Formats: sequence, structure tokens, C-alpha cells
Amino acid sequence: MTNKIRIDSAIYDALSSNMFHQFKVIDIRDHIQSTSNKFGTKQSTRLFVARQLNKLEGKGLLTSSGNGRSKYFIKSELFDSANFRLTDIRRRAEETDTESHQRDISILLELEQEKRDIESELTLALAEIKEYKTLMGRSGELNSLLGPYYSTATQKAASHLAKLNVWSKAIELTKQSRPAPC
Repeated sequence: MTNKIRIDSAIYDALSSNMFHQFKVIDIRDHIQSTSNKFGTKQSTRLFVARQLNKLEGKGLLTSSGNGRSKYFIKSELFDSANFRLTDIRRRAEETDTESHQRDISILLELEQEKRDIESELTLALAEIKEYKTLMGRSGELNSLLGPYYSTATQKAASHLAKLNVWSKAIELTKQSRPAPC
């Protein structure tokens, strides 16, 4: 391919890593959000990733099967030979006072929604740990088979707990920094 194909650098990094052979939009979204928060919420990140992947599919660099949330993408042979131009999301250089005020108001709501999402993920991770413990307690064979997965689940839960602490502190500080209502 002679033309350069524009792609966001975070998405390119995720796709070019050997971690992903067959992947969904949410796999790339989760990978990107674990390394950067420049996209904002999970929803906005998912939409951005979906658009980028669909563009790449349209250019023949990815193939897909399935629909909606069960849609899987696979890198085609053209992907490795493509000439990419990496870009980053551009932020608007100028922001009006109204837009700035609206952003300030909505950031607390956004943080609270993200905190609820993290709490849900933590709850699921803790339930997963509980189930692993139950199964591992049945026999030594299950204990040795499930040990690595149990360890991964506990690390995931610890990560979610750390995120929850950070988001809680951010919400607390945001509320404290807001001017008191008259």
C-alpha cells in the first residue's frame, strides 16, 4: 500500500502488539484504558475504537465475523504491510467559558458514573475470586489447575480496588473544590 493510513497511536499500539490475534472492540477499549485515560469514559473510548476498527475493516486491513457485541476482528495480511501514519486525539485549542463551565459541572457526574462502573467490576472480580476459592477447596488437582487463574483474579481485584480509591479521592476533592452554593 502506498497511501498512509491514519490511525490513533494508542489503537495502533494495541493492534500491533502480539496480545491480540482475534479481538472485540471491548478488548481494545480495555487495553487502551488500562494504559491511558485520554479518551474519557468507557463509552466514549468504545465508540472511538469501534469507528477506528470499522475504518480499518473498510480498507481491508481487518476482517470480522459476527455482529454487535459479538463481532470479532482479525488482522488481515494487509495489516502488516500497511503504511500507517500515527495520530493522537486533538483537543480543541480554544474553549468558550460556557463550554468550560459545562465541562466542570459534568466532570463530577462523569467521575461518579465511572466510580459505579469500577464498583461493578470490583464486585464481579470478588465474586470470581470466591468461586475460584470454592472450586480450589474441592481437591488438590483443582487447586493446582486453577491457582494461576485465582492469582490473576486477585490481581485484577486489587487493581479495581486501587482504581476505586483513586476515583473516590478525585470525587471528594472535586466536591471540596467547587464553590459553595449561595
